[in-house]
Amino acid sequence: MKEPNQLPELRVPFDSLTLRAVIHELRALLIEGQVQEVRQPDHEELHLLVRSKGRSHMLLFSAHPRFARVHLVSHRAANCPVPPAFCTAARKHLEGGVIRDIRQHGFDRILELTVTKKSEAGESVETALVAELMGKHSNLILVSPTGNIIDAAKRITHQINRLREILPGVKYRMPPEQEGRIDPFQPEAIDRFLAETGRLETNTPEADTADPLRKDLQSTIAGMSPYLAAEIASRTCVEASARPMPVRLRNAWEEIFGATQRSAYIPTQILGRTGPIGAYPFPTMQAPSARQQAASSLSSALDVGFSHQIEQAEFDSRAGDLKHALARAEQQMERQRHSLNRTLQESARALEHKHAGELLLANLWRIAPGNTAVTVEDYFASDPSERTITLDAKLSPHQNAEAYFRRFQKARDSEKIARSRLEETEKRLVELEVARRKGEAASDVAKLEAIRADAIARGLVREAREPDEAAEARPDFHGHKIRRFTTSEGYEIFVGETATANDYLTTRLTAPNDLWLHVRGVTSAHVVIRTGGKPEAVPRSVLEEAARICARHSIQKHSSLVAVDYTLKKHVRKPRKAPPGSVQIQFEKTLEVTP
Repeated sequence: MKEPNQLPELRVPFDSLTLRAVIHELRALLIEGQVQEVRQPDHEELHLLVRSKGRSHMLLFSAHPRFARVHLVSHRAANCPVPPAFCTAARKHLEGGVIRDIRQHGFDRILELTVTKKSEAGESVETALVAELMGKHSNLILVSPTGNIIDAAKRITHQINRLREILPGVKYRMPPEQEGRIDPFQPEAIDRFLAETGRLETNTPEADTADPLRKDLQSTIAGMSPYLAAEIASRTCVEASARPMPVRLRNAWEEIFGATQRSAYIPTQILGRTGPIGAYPFPTMQAPSARQQAASSLSSALDVGFSHQIEQAEFDSRAGDLKHALARAEQQMERQRHSLNRTLQESARALEHKHAGELLLANLWRIAPGNTAVTVEDYFASDPSERTITLDAKLSPHQNAEAYFRRFQKARDSEKIARSRLEETEKRLVELEVARRKGEAASDVAKLEAIRADAIARGLVREAREPDEAAEARPDFHGHKIRRFTTSEGYEIFVGETATANDYLTTRLTAPNDLWLHVRGVTSAHVVIRTGGKPEAVPRSVLEEAARICARHSIQKHSSLVAVDYTLKKHVRKPRKAPPGSVQIQFEKTLEVTP
């Protein structure tokens, strides 16, 4: 059995059960509280300062594709220098208002916070802030009393989602529900589950194992996350028992959903190898008990856990960047060492080239025009012998001799330089190895940045260039604003700077097997990596660099982490009569980068 410090890190989600428990805490603290301030530190986060029952609380809403959540936080985030449009709208409709209700939509990851505020005419106007916490589709949406969208953190156009637009003025519709799923809080929900899955009379060993039960729970019960399904299955099948499986499942069901209906939560902080990695409303069987601690509130545990996760994600991103930079520098040094060794091998033949030139001068009469080789007596050898000398048929005999003398001079002159450069190259390879080991041993972002700064100062790696510095002009874009970047690996990256430029780049300049990138769900430039027909050969570092450029050329350029979709150009289609820059994509993958 593995020791606790050898176990893999858990991924504790913010699922429907966690949201339900958070709402229970928020209702007790914030109902009838006044929204005194609205802050939006980046494109995907909104902070509400709420004064309630004599205390101030900071409520965080995050639509981050990886860290989407809602809970109270202990710190006040800084504002963007220029408030985004969504922040302005939220201030107009929420600041000064009173929170009337906080509720969950069914058992889904959707929270609706209702605020009542007096209008200029003195009438009470009710505005809803809807948080859809659904991974990469997460969003924050302001909804008017008439049900129309006021604004959203991520505006979703028809070109991005044909079925559900999220734009100002459009009627708000909830995300599609999972049809046919059982509501876990309905009476007799567990009986329906047992009947529909055929487990009432099943006593086979296969039906009494955790994995099939987990899959059935996830596919049958509404709002059932993989983590929650695994928790119920683990509690059911934790040990062999004489009790029938339906009885054990009912007990596990009661421990989770029964306690939830009674609001008998036990907020638990879950620890990893380096610190808190998450929180859950109940102790979990998916982590060792030694890695779980009781928490004073679920919000405080989530605040600590997600802060650590975000710091770790930032650390992993910086560590990956440093690792790739050092690896590229090491590859370059290895190529340079190989080239210098070849130069030294050539310099060792310097005297041989000189002797060849002198032998040719002594035997010009033997060489006929067009000869490719000549065999002469080698009087430089210690023992009398013959030597065959290769010739260039395009040159005269005398020119062939001069060519050998030039090779002699080049080899002789380059030997000293090559030895000096080889010594420096070997030294740099050692320094790169030391920097790599330091990077692997670094424990925080500050140490990684210190290692990178030292490597830059020593000339081991290049300082990251801003896109404006790296951009190269390309004259033949027919007046369209398209920029070209060249990576250190030699790949070309093209960026459209306007809608028409995006259209021209995607439809006219891009080959079917080039890689095409776009920031998920928001307005951004179209970015293309020229692959030469070999997209599978494009290094990860090039893809990440293109994704960062794409993020910088989007409305999410100030975000800490941006989700960028990428696919092959042949999977990008422009609908008929669609406006410039509008496309539909298929088979996309998502890459998260820091602009």
